[in-house]
Amino acid sequence: MQMYTVNSKTFRSPHPVTVFGGIGLLAMAAVMGMWSRKLWAWAWGSSNGIYAVVGLGMLAGAIYLLAVGGLRRRADRTNPSDRRGPQGLVWITLIGLLMRLVLLHCAPERGSDTFRYMWDGALSARGINPYLYTPDDGKRALADVHAEPRLKAVAQAAGPHLDWINNPDVQTIYPPLAQVTFLIANRIEPWSGLAWRVVLLAFDLATCGLLVLLLDRLRLPPACLAIYWWNPLLVSEFYCAGHLDAIVLPFVVGALLLVIQKRTTLSMLCLAGAVTAKFWPVILLPLLLRPMLLHPRRFATALGVFMATAMLLLLPMLMAGRSGIAGIVTYTRWWESNDGLFQLNVLFWRHVLPLVAQPPWWAAQAAARFSTAAVLLVWVLILARKPLNNPLELCEVCLFAIAALFLLSPTQFPWYYTWMVPLLALRPRWSLLAYTALLPLYYLFYLHLRHGPWVWVEHIPVWLLLVWESLPRIRRSDSTLPAPSPSHDPVIVSTSTY
Repeated sequence: MQMYTVNSKTFRSPHPVTVFGGIGLLAMAAVMGMWSRKLWAWAWGSSNGIYAVVGLGMLAGAIYLLAVGGLRRRADRTNPSDRRGPQGLVWITLIGLLMRLVLLHCAPERGSDTFRYMWDGALSARGINPYLYTPDDGKRALADVHAEPRLKAVAQAAGPHLDWINNPDVQTIYPPLAQVTFLIANRIEPWSGLAWRVVLLAFDLATCGLLVLLLDRLRLPPACLAIYWWNPLLVSEFYCAGHLDAIVLPFVVGALLLVIQKRTTLSMLCLAGAVTAKFWPVILLPLLLRPMLLHPRRFATALGVFMATAMLLLLPMLMAGRSGIAGIVTYTRWWESNDGLFQLNVLFWRHVLPLVAQPPWWAAQAAARFSTAAVLLVWVLILARKPLNNPLELCEVCLFAIAALFLLSPTQFPWYYTWMVPLLALRPRWSLLAYTALLPLYYLFYLHLRHGPWVWVEHIPVWLLLVWESLPRIRRSDSTLPAPSPSHDPVIVSTSTY
């Protein structure tokens, strides 16, 4: 058993930096919400428009980092016996909610994944397995008198939206639970960006509520919620771009909370839900099972529940045969965008492979993907091998696993960064928080340059900060926010606690 002390400070009232930071973030969201159509029209017609979108995103990220710093300074000065903290929490909750509400009517960019979600939801609403037909199949059905009537009806209802779907020749890559949310949005209103954002908001609010419970369980300052709830990149990617990643996060946070509460069966149900909404949370399975390793029966039961639930939820994809996995296969083989370390990995194999053979043109890509998967697997197993002494360590290793997945990935889209933001609210790190202000540079991609120099501006500062935080001479409490404090309200936890 180890003694682990967690700061239980509350907040009398918001720090002035936090007040002005919240107002600034709300103002930036209002600008994007009111001018979204003009901004995207400008961006599509002019490079200056793209620079404006990127600049707004980076400015919002800088304001956010200042606000988070204000939270830390306030935590350092607050008397833990003061119980007027809910005032600050109400301010944080209100600002974050308003940031989302002003973006509900934000116009999605053409080519956005949102239109693919609408296509999949429209297919499901007509009783068609969405894994069977691509948007290009819908276009062909319009000109084919012998086409499947339901498919033709969906294509006709899509209208101009059909031309705005990206990668229209590829089968959908989204798992069945994600398809359920697409169907729900379609039932609210077909082909409606607002209906889809309402669905995202419901899941986002669930994540917020679960984070409040988890912060309370871990005896962390409730104002740490702002790290998630105010993150402007997350808000923009969910409500401007409409990315579905919001539906995964409550399942991930819920699974973590339930493991800490020793409700293992429910935790595995939550994790199975997360995996069948988007596949990446499967890397958390060894880490969430780690506290049960000393209890073989509980371990086997939990693993069985996860496997059975995941297989049951994946049945619609499996029943589609090759079409069910065709999109996933294409994605894992060829997708690459905004990557840093993976780009270096490919470059390494392009120089090494010719030394031993004459490889085909795709060999470096394949070697890079296999080696990346191997490194990630080894890293997760290393994290799972170490005994965990308290729930905060579990949160930290989960964060490290997700961060490694993002850093090593061939696709470092800004919306993929949102996967780690809930855990950054529990174990914040400046290095990873810095991505909030840097990843808007991704949208320079619309200047039609696949790997521009801005990629290194995005990633190199984060790499340097990660190295700095990892150096033994600076491994102290202020490498994370807020810092644990040995002077207030000790919490004694052992491995069996969760």
